[in-house]
Amino acid sequence: MEKSKAMAVAAFIFGLISVLPLINYITIPLSIYFGVMALRNIKKHPGAYYGKSFAITGLVISMLTLIFIMAGVGICLAGSKSICSSMGLAFLS
Repeated sequence: MEKSKAMAVAAFIFGLISVLPLINYITIPLSIYFGVMALRNIKKHPGAYYGKSFAITGLVISMLTLIFIMAGVGICLAGSKSICSSMGLAFLS
């Protein structure tokens, strides 16, 4: 049986793409899903799956991106019009 790291690599790629504006609303959840599933598969079936470092890296990148987005929205809601307009949330200010 050949080992697979497809889910881990998918988590990594979606994590990298998640830093792009507007696309990140789709790629962050995908990265988190594939990362968690890859880690779960690696733990349950270590002989069939590998790529733990790819999965963890994808999760970390997407989580950091999510934290920055949430911080930006918080600053926007606090009243910074320039942050709102740069994030495409000018309607909130």
